[in-house]
Amino acid sequence: MVEYAMVTAAVALLAVSLVGTVGNTTTELPRSATAAIQLVTANAHAKKVSIAGARGAYAKAPYAKPALKYVYAVGWITGMNDRASCFYTVTASDAVRQATGELQHNPKVVAKLRRRGLTARQAGTALVKGIGVACND
Repeated sequence: MVEYAMVTAAVALLAVSLVGTVGNTTTELPRSATAAIQLVTANAHAKKVSIAGARGAYAKAPYAKPALKYVYAVGWITGMNDRASCFYTVTASDAVRQATGELQHNPKVVAKLRRRGLTARQAGTALVKGIGVACND
């Protein structure tokens, strides 16, 4: 039971990182690759994570839309910044479900995702994939 609470906290941290990055600012999700790279660079610098690594994660993201690639990179940055979250095990589907739920609770984030044609589920999936890659680096 304690492990489940820790896993929930780790996934919540992941979602909160996006909510904090997008929901509490006037910043929109990026529309172009150039804007996304600038945001990834700023986020990596703020979290004291390798900027080259964050840009590499963005470049390797398995998505076509810059906004989803950015969300994936935010997950990677979060995973690199909080390595302790890598020690908790949870199924990918549970992590996606938890991250999606956290994202859906913030109307500002939901609105910004919607403006880019994205759902909270897509963003949750990208976040979980990003942290998964960071944990395996």
